[in-house]
Amino acid sequence: SSKVLNQASVDLLETLANFSLFQDQLLMEYQRAAAGKQNLSVLVITARVHEDLSEPIHDMPVLGNAAKAISRKLREQDSIYILTQGYFGVILPGVDALAANRVSARIVEGLTDAAGASNQFSFKVDAISYPEQTSSAHDLELAVTQLLPKNSFNKTITRDVLTSK
Repeated sequence: SSKVLNQASVDLLETLANFSLFQDQLLMEYQRAAAGKQNLSVLVITARVHEDLSEPIHDMPVLGNAAKAISRKLREQDSIYILTQGYFGVILPGVDALAANRVSARIVEGLTDAAGASNQFSFKVDAISYPEQTSSAHDLELAVTQLLPKNSFNKTITRDVLTSK
């Protein structure tokens, strides 16, 4: 039963769109928000697998559980992406900075529950909002990439990361 649950978590992780698709969607959502004078927020969630579980066979199901916890706290119009190993991006159309903080709080609750008493992973949630904190799609993307590890700046394709493990 636990093998099936672990495989389901890995399968979920493998279905998430990658950084390249995140960039495309972010540009499209920005254009929509700018044209309609609406808000747009992006969350970057960093999940660090506990040292004892950092073997590839263990960390993929743990990160899949984190993705599942994040997904459960989103609205239908929101979207989740895997930006690089252990980094998730969430696009929140029509959400201002205050509402993004409320969504972040819900995600923190979900991730805390998913990490469990054994603290399978630690996490951090960063929020970036347009127009409060950024003034263009480029600024939004730049703010996101600054939260990613330096070696992922080359637009890591997640499939390669996942299949190399």
